[in-house]
Amino acid sequence: KHSTPLASGIALLDGSEMIKSSSGKAVKNLHHVGDTLWKFFSKSL
Repeated sequence: KHSTPLASGIALLDGSEMIKSSSGKAVKNLHHVGDTLWKFFSKSL
């Protein structure tokens, strides 16, 4: 559906834990489209 990244983050669980879990947080969001850091890197590319 989306051809470009929308956010970047760090996994809070490993892959097997994500598969076992049916709810809860799996990724900690660090940056998202439109935030200050994202805009900075978009300009430098």
